[in-house]
Amino acid sequence: MSISRFFRVRIGLLSAAVLFLLALVATLPLPQPAHAADAVWAPLITRLAAKGFDPAELRAVFSQSGVEYDPRPMRIKLRTLYKGMTDSSRVRGIQEDLAKLGYLPGKVDGKYGPNTDQAIRRYQADHGLEPDGLATRDLAADIRMALQKRGMAKPGIGWTSRVYDAGTHPRRIAEARDFYVLHRPDFAAMERRFGVDSHVVGGIVSVETRSGRYLGVRSAFNTLASMALGADYTVVQPFFADEKLTPEMEAWLKNTAKERGDWALDELAALLRYAKNSCQNPVDLPGSIYGAIGIAQFMPSNVAKHGADGDGDGVVNLFDPEDAIHSAGSYLHEYGWSGSAADTLQERRELLYTYNHSQTYVNTVLAVADKLEERDRTDPDPAPRTNRVHVSDASALIRAIEPDTRVILAPGTYDLIGLAGSTSTNYVRWEKRGAAMVPVLHDISGVTIQAQEGRVRILTPEGAPALVLENVRDMEIRDVAFMPRTPQACSLAASVEKTQNKKAGVQPPLTAQYGPGLVAVDCRSIVLEGCQFANLEQGGVRFEACADTELRFCHFSGCGQSVLLADRCERFSVRDSFFTANPAGKLLRLEQCKDVRIAWCGFLDNALTNGMDDDVTNTAIVSIAGESEGHALESSVVWGNRAGRFCDQLNALSRFATVIKKNSFKHGLG
Repeated sequence: MSISRFFRVRIGLLSAAVLFLLALVATLPLPQPAHAADAVWAPLITRLAAKGFDPAELRAVFSQSGVEYDPRPMRIKLRTLYKGMTDSSRVRGIQEDLAKLGYLPGKVDGKYGPNTDQAIRRYQADHGLEPDGLATRDLAADIRMALQKRGMAKPGIGWTSRVYDAGTHPRRIAEARDFYVLHRPDFAAMERRFGVDSHVVGGIVSVETRSGRYLGVRSAFNTLASMALGADYTVVQPFFADEKLTPEMEAWLKNTAKERGDWALDELAALLRYAKNSCQNPVDLPGSIYGAIGIAQFMPSNVAKHGADGDGDGVVNLFDPEDAIHSAGSYLHEYGWSGSAADTLQERRELLYTYNHSQTYVNTVLAVADKLEERDRTDPDPAPRTNRVHVSDASALIRAIEPDTRVILAPGTYDLIGLAGSTSTNYVRWEKRGAAMVPVLHDISGVTIQAQEGRVRILTPEGAPALVLENVRDMEIRDVAFMPRTPQACSLAASVEKTQNKKAGVQPPLTAQYGPGLVAVDCRSIVLEGCQFANLEQGGVRFEACADTELRFCHFSGCGQSVLLADRCERFSVRDSFFTANPAGKLLRLEQCKDVRIAWCGFLDNALTNGMDDDVTNTAIVSIAGESEGHALESSVVWGNRAGRFCDQLNALSRFATVIKKNSFKHGLG
């Protein structure tokens, strides 16, 4: 599949004046659009063609309207490096430490020169670092680690205790837990596959991109292409017009600009290959300031080395959560993370240091990982069952429902409604509920329905639940996603329209009303664990006259009306679950309930609505009605929501250690 399939070639003319001004573009503070591929980008097209790319395809890519020269990344990189190279105290410290380790940096005088450059490069090559010769803060930290291992570190020198404050903020931890709960089966699959701690990978994606919420605002293509142009010294020379460069530093600058520019060209080539393989437009891919891409922030060249397909579609897409999780695990595995190789704190630090050469970064990842693991340890073992049945289709699932039985679902999608009453048993009957015939599990105890691996999907019909439980005792449903039976069709035109609507702030029309996913009536001891309820306009799950119910590690998103409804329930518990981006009227609706406990939950970025317009007057995060008692919300985060109020009976809800911030409540908390 050629790159040119995805891009429209735009032909234009460029006057000779633009060629004359090219060397001056780097001094401008803002990106400058390129109006024709062969003008600004001709040197790169030639060099990329030498790497095997088709010149015509390259011109098609570079001719897109979104392609523009951006001097900022290379200017920031070189200015930052230059500041470090002229920091005499840092250079002196590096020289002293290199001398202790047997590398000869020349005279220890705090001045960067050829001897120091070569000593740094030898050290970097010996320790698996990029041999760039740069006297950076991270290099100094790495050398101190080497001294510490040999027992040669000065008193007080060792691993820093610093963390990024923003990375451990309650909102960031809530985002990390939200992502982890949503993709918990994928994290578990990654850990089985690569032997890498899933909580650590959760920490990585949290620190890198706020768990996929912030992927960068720059085009990775523009960043890398612009930096690649900087291999030409005349392009970067204006960055240092205000400096009196010594001959030694000018020589260093020329060499470093070429090295950084050549590096960027290699990464640009890798980005083009990645975009082609994953059927994406490289110009549209967001990236970091230096061109890292995806939820786990890989440099493009690392995709071929460490990228891993996590969802089984045969393509590595770093913007897909499953692939990003598996790719981060693959990276750490390739660098040595496996079982006992990461038992100690120091071993974990060193392995994470390969991902990002910053001690503060490593500390922050481990701090987030600890928060994720702290809650994950509370997960109890599944209830014991005498019988075990493996099934792979909806009909077999219905037939397998028997007392004291664990039904294990093979990966895939289960359309119970599609059976339309054709399969009935002593414990499953079919009833008309709303607009569909639905299966009703009744008068049974001791049943577990769980996914074999990952999270299986059970399709929910329009205007009716996917599954009804009546008079059921001691039942568990684990790792099941309840989703609409007929999702919106995927097409290129639909994708373009969706992007345009998102930019314009237009909400898509509701063509059908799905859900709720599950209804339970007069049941006891029901457990939902790791379940997902997504895009169900008529709510996620309803419990009526139930007791001893527990939801843990569940995730609700895109659901309407009352997302989680409990009516006349007792001893009702919701913990470690997340309600994110739901356009509902009520997130938690509690009617005439007793002893409700909501703990370690997150309510993030929900924009509540009454279903008719944008009026939020009668909406609430928590709604309590009728005679209720013993309701508590503890250790939870309520952040970034829009609603009429937090709780419509605030005095009926005890709150402990709960963060409620950055919300827009029209009528306040209650």
